Amino acid sequence: MSKAKLYRLHEGLPRQAPGSDASTRDAIGRLGTLPPNPRALDVGCGPGHASILLAELLQARVTAIDIHQPYLNDLAAAAQRAGVGQSIAPRRLSMAKMDFAPASFDLIWAEGSAYFLGIRKSLETWYPLLAAGGAAVFTELCWLGDDRPAEAVEYWATAYPEMTTPAVHLAAAREIGYVACQHWAMPEKDWWADYLTPLEARMKVLTEEAKRDRKLSALIADSRRAIDLYRRYSSSFGYVFHLVRKP
Repeated sequence: MSKAKLYRLHEGLPRQAPGSDASTRDAIGRLGTLPPNPRALDVGCGPGHASILLAELLQARVTAIDIHQPYLNDLAAAAQRAGVGQSIAPRRLSMAKMDFAPASFDLIWAEGSAYFLGIRKSLETWYPLLAAGGAAVFTELCWLGDDRPAEAVEYWATAYPEMTTPAVHLAAAREIGYVACQHWAMPEKDWWADYLTPLEARMKVLTEEAKRDRKLSALIADSRRAIDLYRRYSSSFGYVFHLVRKP
């Protein structure tokens, strides 16, 4: 998949993956005890919805990393408008090349981004970066149960063959050394309001451009198929929050 085309398709959208401020607030409320003014790392922060909420609700000092500079620019502007600009440090950095010292963070946050590196690899990478008692939260596309329509299985076997269940991810977390592992499904409405509905509108805007751009056209066609599958089989797969903690 071309990152340039993916950025083009998602340009100007409220979000780059399913989610909502309400669900982020709910996840923050499940964290339990953290130090005052915790040191937080928002991995693959995008335009920074989570970064801003972490700064507002936890008074966290947030390092927000992404490889796409326009997202970081959007985050910096939004943080200033929200009055938390001094609490957030945007940085252009790949999650695969993080250079932070061990125990640099009390909290690592990754909504819709951990899959780029892989869930197990992400968990392994984050573990030494967390201070003792620190927590990590990530969202990931998962099967929600044993009811897996053949059409959806066939599509995801090609589109995202690493897709599995929350239980597999939490088992991997425990093998690495995490404890207090838990998960909960993101509500279906979080797919539509700020993501799929604006994405469908964006695809219409790009119709003429896609006629001249084979790669963009293929990406739009694939996105339409994924949306159709979710519309019909949302009880079978969805995004899931995972919360784990370092002892």
